[in-house]
Amino acid sequence: QPASVHFFFAMVVLAASVWIHGLGDRNYRALTIFTLIISAAALIATFTRGFWVGTAISLLLLFFLAEPRKKFAIAIASTIMLCLGTGGLLLFWGDLGAAVLSSVVRRFLSVGEALKDISFTNRIAESLAVVDAIVNSPVLGHGFGSSFRYHDFFKQSTYETWYSHNGYLFLLFKVGLIGVAAFIGFYGIIVTRGYRLARSVPAGDWRRAFVHGTWAVLISMMVVTLTSNVFIEKEPLLLISLGAAFLANVREEQYNNSPENPESIESV
Repeated sequence: QPASVHFFFAMVVLAASVWIHGLGDRNYRALTIFTLIISAAALIATFTRGFWVGTAISLLLLFFLAEPRKKFAIAIASTIMLCLGTGGLLLFWGDLGAAVLSSVVRRFLSVGEALKDISFTNRIAESLAVVDAIVNSPVLGHGFGSSFRYHDFFKQSTYETWYSHNGYLFLLFKVGLIGVAAFIGFYGIIVTRGYRLARSVPAGDWRRAFVHGTWAVLISMMVVTLTSNVFIEKEPLLLISLGAAFLANVREEQYNNSPENPESIESV
């Protein structure tokens, strides 16, 4: 998968969140829609099913967090934009546009047939080999320099690798139950606080849109990592770090301005 797919995924979700909340003036909103379209086109062009599913989950989460009175308008506007995008593709690109659209639809529908794909068989063989290795050292793991062997059905040979597509099994193999508990604990605190912020940041505050988008991205990554390991690659780790830092900063600002803080203006 392209290294940039993680950023396309995040940009689609954040731009969608900004669009839903209607931030900025007319020019800013137009730029937001342009960013959303370009990022969505780039994400689609990667043909990465895992991140397509992750994006769909994120958009559903944004819809869930949206104000009830806005949900119907969001659904209608999203449908119109999808129809206009599809129509524009067919109108301006003709047969080429139809071929691209057909390829994208077939790729997306193939998500439901993944169990019949040889890549799925390969992933199962890889996962079983990782599980066997985990059993040998479940508490401490084998370390980041360790590797395991499994039968690769693509290459029709035994293959040695340090990488597992399943992020959770990867962590268990490398750092064991202790390391996984520490990481999942950290991640769980971030997404839990992110949800509380998503509910507490008032409407009209520009940070609300980015809190919603950041939380949706972090939640979706927990699903994406089942097939695309986001717990080891540089790009998603950067997104996780930036997202965690942003949510922590918003939470700190919220506390500094709350009556609970004896040094805040409101408490004086």
